Amino acid sequence: MADIARLNIPEGFSEIPPRGPFWRINGPMFKKNSHSGTPPEFAFLPTTDHCNALGFVHGGMIASILDSSMAQSIFDAHHCKMVTTNLNTTFLNAVARGRWSTVSVTLNQPVDETIRATATLMSRGRECANAIGLFKLFPNKNSV
Repeated sequence: MADIARLNIPEGFSEIPPRGPFWRINGPMFKKNSHSGTPPEFAFLPTTDHCNALGFVHGGMIASILDSSMAQSIFDAHHCKMVTTNLNTTFLNAVARGRWSTVSVTLNQPVDETIRATATLMSRGRECANAIGLFKLFPNKNSV
């Protein structure tokens, strides 16, 4: 993976610590916290390791970024574990290697320990992919 110190990371973004072996292989990912109570903005800088044979970011990587961004937003808002139960991803434009890409997330309110989230991936000023996810929440038994 790329040396974080040498990347040109936009102001306000910081690296999200790796959360397990899968993320250590596929990261790094970055986060910019919101000051308005909305979910944070997420980002990544694709390297050759993220690309398919055509030189564009692999669709599976894009789906992983969208899924991970929604899951992190849910964790930040609800402080509980969750699993993805459904993920629908639409690919609209190619994501090029070396182009800073951001993800914005919108969360619905949980219903019966399930929450719906949407995510949009932007790169080069264009919407490149979006996703709708359903997540099963596992609330902390000690929380109110």
